[in-house]
Amino acid sequence: MCVGFLLAGFGMYMAHGVTKDWGFWEFASVQACRGVGVMIAMIATQQITMSTLPPHMIKNASGLVNLSRNTGGAIGLALLATSITQQTALYYDDMTSKVTQGSPAAGMIAGLTERMMQLGVADPAGAARKAVSGMMQQQATVMAFGDSFTLLAIGCFVAAAVSLLATPVKNAPPPPSDAH
Repeated sequence: MCVGFLLAGFGMYMAHGVTKDWGFWEFASVQACRGVGVMIAMIATQQITMSTLPPHMIKNASGLVNLSRNTGGAIGLALLATSITQQTALYYDDMTSKVTQGSPAAGMIAGLTERMMQLGVADPAGAARKAVSGMMQQQATVMAFGDSFTLLAIGCFVAAAVSLLATPVKNAPPPPSDAH
């Protein structure tokens, strides 16, 4: 279980430096490492959970484990989506606050405005600002995803440390007398 969480954490951490230029091969190694780690951790967790139970309890325990996993996943996804949204807004706000008359972005806006005028756009300055805003939004989102991968990696590393505390139960309780 610990190895699985460490592998998943390493896979997540590999993606902390994600850029907008990443393609299939950059994500393939991340996904392979993460996927193998999650599967190892999940199989080990399921084995530890079910191996200590008497046979008559496994059916109900399996349903409870699946319910817990689905509920935890939904809560985790909601927290992750919230984190990405908030981090994107923070990065975007930080980038836009640095756009001044002398900044490189201002030069880019001026160049784009000129190009938009050549193309006959009705509002060339507005179109240029919108284009630069889109670029900043894209970069802010990518940076937020990098932060999220780091957060997920930390969670996996914490889970790996906690998994070292897992020990199987020595004596499983006997089945009830009315079991069939």
